[in-house]
Amino acid sequence: MTQVLEVRLARQGAGSHDSIFGGAALFVALMVFAADTFTEIEGAIAVIYAISLLLAAEAVNRLGLILLTSLFMVFSLASFFFTHAPDPDFPTFLRLCVALAALAVTAALLLRNENARSALLRTNAALLESEERYRSIFDRTRVALWERDYSKLLQYIMVLKSAGVTDMKAYIKDHPDALDECIGKIKVVDANDAAVELLGSFTSGEPGGVLHRIIPKDSDTFASLLQAIMDGATYFEDNAEVFNEAGERRVVLLGISFPTDPQAFNRVIVSMVDVTQREEARMALAEAQAELSRASKAAMIGALSASLAHELNQPLGAIAVNSQTLVRWLERDPPDIDAAKRSAERILRDSNRASDIFKSTRSMWL
Repeated sequence: MTQVLEVRLARQGAGSHDSIFGGAALFVALMVFAADTFTEIEGAIAVIYAISLLLAAEAVNRLGLILLTSLFMVFSLASFFFTHAPDPDFPTFLRLCVALAALAVTAALLLRNENARSALLRTNAALLESEERYRSIFDRTRVALWERDYSKLLQYIMVLKSAGVTDMKAYIKDHPDALDECIGKIKVVDANDAAVELLGSFTSGEPGGVLHRIIPKDSDTFASLLQAIMDGATYFEDNAEVFNEAGERRVVLLGISFPTDPQAFNRVIVSMVDVTQREEARMALAEAQAELSRASKAAMIGALSASLAHELNQPLGAIAVNSQTLVRWLERDPPDIDAAKRSAERILRDSNRASDIFKSTRSMWL
């Protein structure tokens, strides 16, 4: 309701403004016509019609301006023929030409100014529409969005670059306080509802700024972001760890679009998509796969052990029996060497058989 009243008041004010200027233009034109027609002033009085055009330009549109210019030219010609016909002198004719030229030039300049103003109004309307569309997207999207001022951070990084720094990660490693200093140079301009829902309020008066609460002090992703700014990148994307207002760790997909104009770093759009559940599911899946792999290996080892025990049971049992037989043949009086030799050969045969089983099992694992 308030906006409607403001529009109506603005229209009423504009109408009053147009009436004043229109009346003033008409009054000046009539005074010029009277002075040019009924007085003996020897000057280019008709040039003053240009003042009427300037006043009328505030009250009429493009077509009205053309009609008024034509009317004032008719006034000038009428005054000329009424006061100097049928035999005008050259100076008088020259003054008429000057007045008509002044009217034509003034009208041309006013028309050009009207075109420029119309173009400016269209541009402003387009900008307002674009801004409204942007604000609508910014406020209503479910993606967490921020507007941040990176201008001071850019200046700081450019100073480091001019001093010969090319690797921000190495620089931060050598200067641990540099990361906190860089974080402190970023200012949060605005945040949508999704951003507040993700990480909490951004109006906190915490020392060093609210971003010190959000960004971990050892954030490798933030160091990579600083390197991207130093390298002049126009876009940065990576997974990042952040902390919400309750101190809970969140994993987000971070995306930042950097403008090509350094002057525009005062409004940098930052987006975050919460992928914490996805990352937790991925880690859980990896752990489950690792546990399954360990269980599979354990089951395989168990099956292999059972198979190996079954395969080795016969040759080992035969070795034990033949060993006992060998001992009995050797304990005879006199010892039966031939029988003992045959037992020893059987022991050797079964030992080779057990060895072959071990070799075949080993080849399965290589």
